[in-house]
Amino acid sequence: MMDKKLKTELIKIFLKFNIPKMAVFEQIPAKKLKNAKKSYGQLLEDDEVVVLIYDETAFGSAKKGFILTNRRIHLKNIFDFPKTLELEDVVSFSKKSLSEINANLRNGVVVSIMSSGTLKNDLNVSLLNEMLIVLKKGSKSMSSNLTCKSCGASVENQIGKCIYCRTTI
Repeated sequence: MMDKKLKTELIKIFLKFNIPKMAVFEQIPAKKLKNAKKSYGQLLEDDEVVVLIYDETAFGSAKKGFILTNRRIHLKNIFDFPKTLELEDVVSFSKKSLSEINANLRNGVVVSIMSSGTLKNDLNVSLLNEMLIVLKKGSKSMSSNLTCKSCGASVENQIGKCIYCRTTI
């Protein structure tokens, strides 16, 4: 589940850029999301919220492209195997060429996000960078640890119960 304020902020960013072949939250067609999950989103976990999907295919199947979640990017480039990147490892996105955008990782690795033409300008890079900042800021505020009053253990905020003594936090 995602904080309503965070979701609203992400939707505002999306609407500011309004990029074809991308959809956010409830706008994502169920069939596209199903195809994307089957093709390159097999590692999606239950606690991941799908924020945005980019459909790189010519006919709209979404079997190539990427899924941006609150925690990760799941992607499949043309002629490549599926990849999953942790958002905490992504420093920024940058344009490599007219048809390619890179995810720049903190360890210096650059991962290419191929495009058939939609992700080719600076506005798209700006959208991804703005969403990245908001998601990282949101995940830090959501995942702050609390101390269990019963046993003193440090427990993640979103769990709700201490994993050691089962006391409600």
